[in-house]
Amino acid sequence: MDLYQLFKDFPETLASHAFSEFALQEMGINNIAISMDEFEDLYEKAKELCEAFKNEFTSSNLGFIDSGLKFGAKNKAQNREYISLSANAAHMLARIFNNASYPTPSWLPDTFVVDALPGSQHQKTYLFLWSTVQARHIPAHKNDSFIIAVQRFSRTHSIDGQVNPIIAAKQEAKKEPEPLIMPHRPLAENSDLTLLKNTLPISPTDEQIPRIPFEPNADGFVHQDKAPTGDNFDLSTLSINLYTNIIKLCHEKRISITLTIADVYDMVKNEDKCFFTGAKLKKSPTEQMSDMQICLRRKREQIGFSAENTVVCSYQATKVLSSTEGEKRELALETLRKIHSSDVDLELLKMINNL
Repeated sequence: MDLYQLFKDFPETLASHAFSEFALQEMGINNIAISMDEFEDLYEKAKELCEAFKNEFTSSNLGFIDSGLKFGAKNKAQNREYISLSANAAHMLARIFNNASYPTPSWLPDTFVVDALPGSQHQKTYLFLWSTVQARHIPAHKNDSFIIAVQRFSRTHSIDGQVNPIIAAKQEAKKEPEPLIMPHRPLAENSDLTLLKNTLPISPTDEQIPRIPFEPNADGFVHQDKAPTGDNFDLSTLSINLYTNIIKLCHEKRISITLTIADVYDMVKNEDKCFFTGAKLKKSPTEQMSDMQICLRRKREQIGFSAENTVVCSYQATKVLSSTEGEKRELALETLRKIHSSDVDLELLKMINNL
């Protein structure tokens, strides 16, 4: 299958935001290759628009445009016919065209924003919506990787709640069951998770609490016939509660997970401070969430739950991460870090704020 056939047969996959993230994470694909003429025309027209419509926005982008023109001249001097264009640069250029109410080139793809990747110089990371990219703009050295990415994604993901129609049609023709559309087994079919699914709340004062040691099996899960000791009951119950919530989230949002209950127990037992703010955490099984109650969060939201990508944090930090982004998020977290690293009483600050 060549690229042109791929773009014809997989329109739903290419139109999925999730595929763009998958292509970047799994195959490192987030740039397109455009001709030198397209590159020069794009940047020169952007500079012309900035100079014609002078305002604070256009003035702040002249440096970006000049850098792009220098980059193009350098590649042209090396007799290169094609040059790389990132999604972040495409987004910036499209904004300049839109600011001047000037139509963007018909070949310029659409972009969308995701959380900034670790180590990125940008506050936000933009990805191409691949259904708006032309097949000729896929970098030649990425052709095979792109084809593999589409085929892998279409086999393991659902598109808008439905199995990819190309795959579904093939399965129907073969009279075979539909393929598994998640990268991990459903909870109902995972025997290792039966205990978590069927766990009932137990009071710490219950005299019937078993006294068998808390020992995960080789796969990292708790044996069905074992339970925590009295001394570790709170931490063990808290670990199970936190892990159950993660399992539910992963199945609802179709997030991959390699994290085990043993990993969670180790984090709850050994980590006492919030990864994001340094706050002292409260560790007790409770249905009422306080600001310092322990929670679990991914360091990078673009990838799934694993021991390496999961950290403990406060409910307070979770609220900040869920409701803010960019500079506002970093400012809020930095403020909380300063407060928690000092002897200032947070409750006292709240009281003063309410005066």
